[in-house]
This record gives sequence, structure tokens and C-alpha cells, in this order.
Amino acid sequence: MAKKRKVKRPLTLLGKIFAYPILAINFVFGVLLATSAYLSLLPPVGGLPLLSLSGLAFPILFCINLVFLIIWTVIRSKYALLPLFFAMVTIVPAFNVCPFHIGKTGTDADITLVSYNTHYFGAYNTNDFSSNNEVLQYSCSLGADIICYQEANQSVINEAGKDKIISKTYPYNVSVNREGLACLSRYPIISHEIVNFDDVNGNRCMIMKILVGADTITVFNCHFQSNHLDPNDFEAAHQNDVIEGGKRVLRKLLNSTSIRAKQAETIAGIAVRTPGKVIIAGDFNDSPLSYTHHRFYRHFTDCYIKTGNGPGVSYNRHHLYYRIDHVFCNSLLKPASCRIDRGCGLSDHYPIVATFTVND
Repeated sequence: MAKKRKVKRPLTLLGKIFAYPILAINFVFGVLLATSAYLSLLPPVGGLPLLSLSGLAFPILFCINLVFLIIWTVIRSKYALLPLFFAMVTIVPAFNVCPFHIGKTGTDADITLVSYNTHYFGAYNTNDFSSNNEVLQYSCSLGADIICYQEANQSVINEAGKDKIISKTYPYNVSVNREGLACLSRYPIISHEIVNFDDVNGNRCMIMKILVGADTITVFNCHFQSNHLDPNDFEAAHQNDVIEGGKRVLRKLLNSTSIRAKQAETIAGIAVRTPGKVIIAGDFNDSPLSYTHHRFYRHFTDCYIKTGNGPGVSYNRHHLYYRIDHVFCNSLLKPASCRIDRGCGLSDHYPIVATFTVND
């Protein structure tokens, strides 16, 4: 005899009193989730800078939506359609924040590039400006053909050029300013130029032509506007003044995101017009759900989104765990793999390692 199907009873008045407000809260969080996923990609002009920061809340909002999905599935399955709808609407941004790929990658790569904000090679903490500097040695051990540094101490780069072992592996190097951009390369750097950003100190882009075999690859080493957050910004919150501390952090974030948008417009415009093979790498100081990232993602392939796994956190300070270091390439190169290497914690960033094959 067939088993009778269990029919769920209608909600009682008491059930409705509890369920409907929770459903309304679920809807509000769903709207916030969709807002953080898509409106964060708008240029941060006028009153929009706050929206452009909403992408930072996406991981938390997505997890909250999943909790609602689980709760409704257990308690009242038909209401699970609401969080399921918001999950489906935001599944692509979720994948961009936390991609997942099955299978081996990067086994037959032609080029390996590392991008690393070294925080001055950690030298101001270790007082080691020699070629034995731990951050320098570590980055050189990653097996890269090209290493793009941001916040690089020029003294350390000069010492690296004198070191017999390092200079044998990386005979070509270029650096900018005492504490700025630098590059070590196995291949000839045949030219380089600097794009300085108006009214900004310390942030710029270095554009290099690197001869790899018979190919000339244009590499953009970018360091976009920093947020300039420091422990003092969070001190107020620790002293029970959460509102004042939050305002201080928010002001810095709002100001920097507007500046980065203009910088991204400038560099993306140059990159799109650049002929041949192009790689864009560096410290973008913005997450995958931001206008700065989206400005490049419209025209180029994000190597981590294409081949990486997991959230790929590249910043490791102030409990702000986001992927703000990125590597892009154009269609003449194919990303083979991309990962965040967490083997050295002396900088506030981890290096991002990308490999490429050449599309003929």
C-alpha cells in the first residue's frame, strides 16, 4: 500500500506572527545582497561612493541569505523560494568573489608572473635592506619569470641587482622612486614608462615592454590609491566609540574609492589601446565587486576568477580579509593558473601568482 504523503498544515496565527516578519527581514537582506552585487560596479560619483563600497558587504550578505535558505527549507519550504531567488540572482558575483574550478591547472604554462605589495619588503620591521631580505628571497623563490613589486624599497632592489644568485636568475630590473614600483625579470625589459596620478603621492602605474622570446608583452604594474587605514583608525572602536571610529574608517574608504575610479579609467583606457599581448597586475586596493575591478574586467580576463579556487584573500591586516590584488590579461594570453601564496606574512599583502600560455 502506498504511503500517504504528509501535508503541511497552514500556519497558525502565532506562526504567521513569527514567520512574516522574518520573511520581511529576509527580503530586506536579499535586496541589500543584490545591491552589493551590482550597484557596487557603478562609478563612484556624486552620492554613489557609498554604493561602490557595498561590494565589501557581499560575502557577509550572501552567507546570511544562505542561512535564511536553510532555515526556510527546514521550517517552511515554500518560503525558501525567496532566498533561493536572491541566491540565483547573485550567483555570478558570488563566483567572482569565490571561484571554484575542478582539475589541475598551470601544468604547461609559458609565463609565470608574481605581483606582490611587499610593504617595503618588511625592511622597516626587520631593518634588513640587504639582498638577504626575507621578503625578497621568498618572492624570488616562487619560480616567476616576472615579479612586479608595489611598495618596493629601492635599496633592496639595488642590492638584489648586485647579488650574484638573484642577478643570475633575474638579470633585468627596474625600479621607481625610493619606495614605489619595481620589477625583476628573467627577460629583457626593453622599455618602461611611468603614469603618475594627479594630486596623489605614492600611487602610480609602471608600463613595461618585456621581450619574451619573439614576443613583446606589455606589463602594467599598478598601485592604485591606498585606503591609508592604520591601527589608529580602529582604536576609537576599541575604546567603546564605535560610531566615531566607523565614521573615520568610512571617510577614508569613500575618499579613496573615488580617487581609484579615476585612476582605473586612465590605466584601463591605455591598456585597451595597447596592441599585442597585455598583462595588468598589481595592488588595486579594491575587491572583485568594485568599479575599479569592473573597469578592467569589462575588457580583460581576471586570471583568478578564470582559474583560481576559493576567496583568495590577499590582504591580511585589520580583519579586512579581501582579494584586492589582481592579475588580468587580454585574449592573446590564456590564464593557466592563479593563486594567492600565503607562505610569507611579513607584508600586509600576500603575493598573487599567475601563469599563462600564449594564444597563437
